[in-house]
Amino acid sequence: MVEDCGESVFSLCRKLAFSPADAEDLFQDTFLRAVECRDKIDRDGNPRAFLLGLCVKTWQSGKRKFARRQRIAPTQALEEEAISLPADFGDPQEQLWAQERIHALRECCATLDDKRRVVVYLHYGADLSVTEIAAALQLPPGTVKSRLHKARQTLKNEMEARGYETQA
Repeated sequence: MVEDCGESVFSLCRKLAFSPADAEDLFQDTFLRAVECRDKIDRDGNPRAFLLGLCVKTWQSGKRKFARRQRIAPTQALEEEAISLPADFGDPQEQLWAQERIHALRECCATLDDKRRVVVYLHYGADLSVTEIAAALQLPPGTVKSRLHKARQTLKNEMEARGYETQA
């Protein structure tokens, strides 16, 4: 399962976690929990969605613990990972503009509430369908659609407020 789904889970961990080290810890904790509840995993269904849902639940639990620790002993946030684009993306000016748009979009995503941010990460980052996200988060599909729609609207408004044009 690590070979089949590990890349998707780690990608989600990097998006959810506070630092690269926290992402690695979240990845390990997710698979430790997966080992503990291996009887519940439907290998014929969609184990990737199950693992991503487990990752989100592990992250939420860790976030509560982190918030408690931050009240006691605050830590500084580490710098965000460098944004990388494919080498054949075009001229350097286009690469710079694309990196700026990506950075602005990531900042806007960070302002979303957790419920909407998780749905956006699962849909666009992990390429899960609405049905798969609903199964992973144990939510009705309509709730997932609603959260995704509201997140898109918020992101669109935020990006327009920052001076970026939306693409039709």
